Amino acid sequence: MGEPEKPDPSKPWCPKCIGHTPFEKRESRHADAPPPSFYCKHCNGTKMYLPDTMALGKIISGYAGVACMLMGIGGSLIENDLKTFYWFGGLGLASFFMSWWANRRFSKWRGWAKENDYPGD
Repeated sequence: MGEPEKPDPSKPWCPKCIGHTPFEKRESRHADAPPPSFYCKHCNGTKMYLPDTMALGKIISGYAGVACMLMGIGGSLIENDLKTFYWFGGLGLASFFMSWWANRRFSKWRGWAKENDYPGD
């Protein structure tokens, strides 16, 4: 396939092809639409992701999980009722799951990037 692609965390990355491949950018036409999505042209439509977005997502959702757990513990101690803890604990677990998911995706890219001499940490 020629020279390997240089890792770039700001470029869309396909987890199926394991590389920065040609992509199609799809945007929604709604006024309050989410950011555009990227789809791989090489493997017929696998949804791609931006590694730097995954890195930021794992940090933000991890901190959100810790904050929810602390609010749940604090709220349950203040009100002497476990309902608050269960509610915030559930949000905290959801945040931890999202952090794990984002970390897993980012780690896959980081492993590939290290194999291709990426100078990052």
